[in-house]
Amino acid sequence: ARFEIDPENLERAEEIAHHVHGLEEDAWGDLCPEQELERDECAEELREQQATEIADEQLVEGLENVPDLQERGRQVAQLERNRLVLSRAEGLALVRSLNETQQAVFYQVRQWCLQKVRGENPPPLHVFLTGGAGSGKTHLIRAIQYEAGRLLSTLCDQPDEICVLLTAPTGIAAYNLNAATIHHTLSIGKQCSLPYIPLGEDKLNSLRAKFRHLQILVIDEISMVDHLLLAYVHGRLRQIKQTGDFSPFGNVSVIAVGDFYQLPPVKGKPLYSSQVGVDLWCHFNVVQLTTVVRQKDSVFAELLNRLRVRSRDTPMLESDVHILKSCETGEESSALHIFPTNRKVNEHNLKQLCRTCPDPVTIEAQDFMNNRSTGKLELMAGHHSAALDTSLEETLSLGPDARVMLCKNVDVEDGLVNGACGTVTHIQLRQGDNF
Repeated sequence: ARFEIDPENLERAEEIAHHVHGLEEDAWGDLCPEQELERDECAEELREQQATEIADEQLVEGLENVPDLQERGRQVAQLERNRLVLSRAEGLALVRSLNETQQAVFYQVRQWCLQKVRGENPPPLHVFLTGGAGSGKTHLIRAIQYEAGRLLSTLCDQPDEICVLLTAPTGIAAYNLNAATIHHTLSIGKQCSLPYIPLGEDKLNSLRAKFRHLQILVIDEISMVDHLLLAYVHGRLRQIKQTGDFSPFGNVSVIAVGDFYQLPPVKGKPLYSSQVGVDLWCHFNVVQLTTVVRQKDSVFAELLNRLRVRSRDTPMLESDVHILKSCETGEESSALHIFPTNRKVNEHNLKQLCRTCPDPVTIEAQDFMNNRSTGKLELMAGHHSAALDTSLEETLSLGPDARVMLCKNVDVEDGLVNGACGTVTHIQLRQGDNF
C-alpha cells in the first residue's frame, strides 16, 4: 500500500466506474482492434496446438496394445475438417490490407459478431456498402466473410453450418463471388408478384435446416435488386427464422453491396426510388468507399469514377478522352460490341459470323411439350420459346471459331451463367441429323 498514491480514492473511483458504466470486457478490442484480433488468433492457435499434443500423447500411450497400429505405413489419405476458404495467415494479411474506411466497416461487423458470440443479442446490422470502380468493395466482402465466419462458427454445432451467406442477383456476379444467385439460394421464382407467396412446407423445412445458423446475408450488385425482390428476401428469411413478428429480414443482418450508378433492375425500379407501403430499404445505413485501392489499371479506374458521376452537360477532361480513344479498335474488331436494339445486335452478329465462318450450320429450334392424354413428349409446330420459357432463338447459325454467349443460367457453380462467352471449336453431327 505504501507504493500506491491515495489508494482509497482509487478504489472508490473504480467502484463508481463499474457501477455507472459496467465492466467493459472487450475494452481492449475497442481501443486496439487490430492487436485484439491478433491476440485472439494467437490464443486460438495455442488452444488447438495443446489439444493436438494431448490427443497425440493419448494415442501413443495406447499403441502397445494395438499391434496393427504399432507400425504405421505410408499415409494414403488425410481427413481434414471443413476449413475456412482462407488460411489464418491469408486472413490476417487480408484484414491488415484494409484502408481506414474499410476497417471501420470491418470492425463494426466484427464487434457485432463478438457480441453475438457472448450472447448479448445485438440488433441486426443493415449496411449499404457502396463505391466506384476499384474502391475495394469485393476486397472488404472477403475480409468480412472470413472474420465473421470464423467468429460465428463457434455458435454452430457442425463445421459445415452456414452462418455467413453470399448471394447476388445475377449468375455471373454470383460466380465471381463463388456464391449462388438470390433466386436459387432462397427458392424465389423468376417472376415475383404481390401479395407475397409463401414457400411450401417441404422446401421450407429444407431451407430451415440449411440456414438455421444463418446470421449475416451479403447481397452483391444490389443495384440490380428491386423492391419486389427485396420483399421476397425479407419474406423468405422471416419464414426460415420463424421470428413471429415483422422484424426486417427475420432479424438476420444484411450487408448490401453495390453501386446505384451501375445497372438498374431489368424491369423493376431501383431501391432508392419511392416505395408505396413498407420500404425495407430505409433500414439501411450507407457507407461509401471513396479511395481507389486497385493497383492494376488504377488510372482507368479513376477515369471510370469520373464518368460515374459526370452529368451530360459537363465536358470531359482531355486526358480522359485521349485514354478512351486509345482503346478504340475499329469496326472489324472481334471485341464485344454493345448496341441499343436487338435488331442491330443481330445484324452485327450475322456480319461477324459470315466473316468468321463461311459455311455455318443453321439449326432450327424444336419445341416439345408433354401430351397429357398419352404422357409422351410431342413435337410442336411453330416456335414457342416465350411459352416454354427457353429463351431460345427460332434458328441458330454456328460454325467453328464462332463466338457464343449464354443468355440463361445453366450451372452457376461451373460458371455456365448468363453472359458467359465461349468459342465453338467443333460441331459433331449425329447420324441422321440434317440441318
